[in-house]
Amino acid sequence: QNGQYLYGNSQHESTICVWDIASSSIVERLEGHSNTIRDMYSSSRSDTLVTTSFDKKTQFWTTEEQ
Repeated sequence: QNGQYLYGNSQHESTICVWDIASSSIVERLEGHSNTIRDMYSSSRSDTLVTTSFDKKTQFWTTEEQ
């Protein structure tokens, strides 16, 4: 996302926090997993985030320009 956002979560969360780097605040929480997220990958070439969880699901997230 053009370096504007940072994705993260704590060790035992099933949601992803979207941090706005400029304001240092959480602007959105992505919910879609029912168990702890094991790994996430953010592409620098597209606005795509991929997460995988202990719920045995892989989620693909894309951003919408606002």
